[in-house]
Amino acid sequence: YSVAGYNYTQPHAPRKIVDQPNLAGCCDSANDPRVKTKGFEYDRNGNQTRITSKICTSPQADVLRENLWDEENRLRAID
Repeated sequence: YSVAGYNYTQPHAPRKIVDQPNLAGCCDSANDPRVKTKGFEYDRNGNQTRITSKICTSPQADVLRENLWDEENRLRAID
């Protein structure tokens, strides 16, 4: 599956969600800490492996959750 040069094994799975308040005059600046971005990573089988969260004032993303899957695609652990 290819869209605009990007190849996805799971085209239905979200990769990034941007959360920002819906207020007048809010989030006008690129450095507004109220804007949060969640990132989602998947393995080759389509299993979600990691969820990260980042705000613009932080240089790196925080890991919210990591999932460990076995060879039969069963969820084994959540960290």
